[in-house]
Amino acid sequence: MCALLRDRARWWYGLPLLRYPQAKIAARLREMGYRCPPAVDAAPRYELPRSVDPAHVPLVLETLWRTFGGVSLADDSYGHVEFWDRKLGDRACWASNGTDVLWIDGPRFIRPRPVGRDGSGGGGFVELALDKLHKDDISGGPPLGVVVHHDPPLDPLFCEQHKYEEAQKRADKSEYDANLLAYFMKDCSEEVARRIVKDDWDKWEPPLTLINYLRKSVLEAGGFPGLKDSKYISKSLIEAGIFSGMNLSGDWEDFEPHRLELIADLEPF
Repeated sequence: MCALLRDRARWWYGLPLLRYPQAKIAARLREMGYRCPPAVDAAPRYELPRSVDPAHVPLVLETLWRTFGGVSLADDSYGHVEFWDRKLGDRACWASNGTDVLWIDGPRFIRPRPVGRDGSGGGGFVELALDKLHKDDISGGPPLGVVVHHDPPLDPLFCEQHKYEEAQKRADKSEYDANLLAYFMKDCSEEVARRIVKDDWDKWEPPLTLINYLRKSVLEAGGFPGLKDSKYISKSLIEAGIFSGMNLSGDWEDFEPHRLELIADLEPF
């Protein structure tokens, strides 16, 4: 019965349907002169480390691995960076904080997570993608992935490990606020500390789940979510003086017409 429910959930999430919009985007990119990497083979018999119970792997990740192995529009030579540099001009990819090209690795090693004094943690962290800067061969932050443990959600958060742990802490808002307030009150008044805590909540955005990352990357951004607002971000950085002394004026081209071409008539999943 459990196996039947898991099978139905696979199709309810619609993840196998990802193959159709992904194939359309790849074909359109090739027509634009983009060199797409070869498709990743599905991995119906992928192996996990002995320490990891297969039942602890989130269903969406398991389905992705078994159906596709992995998904990516990047190649090892960073051809996607050169391509969009030519299309958008003047290092647009870099200045806009990266292309954030669609990228999910196939089955790979699961790094154990330490168990805290309170019993939290345990399980493992699966590294699935470089962060958006490392994807473009720029020094950046830690890799993104999902957590595996004894009670996995169907659709896990897809983010850096420390952001996952922060999200877990924020799940109990009252305890999180109390701890943060106590931390800031070491150096300022309670009134100021409360404003800092409120500002922290106002600015915080919960991490995307894995399926929502895929939907956003494919259906909304044509495989390059980092470029979706490239013109706006680049101009704002220039106006802020971040690139003072660098020749970044001139031939910025908006990514929007390319995005609309890539996502036209894509089937949802």
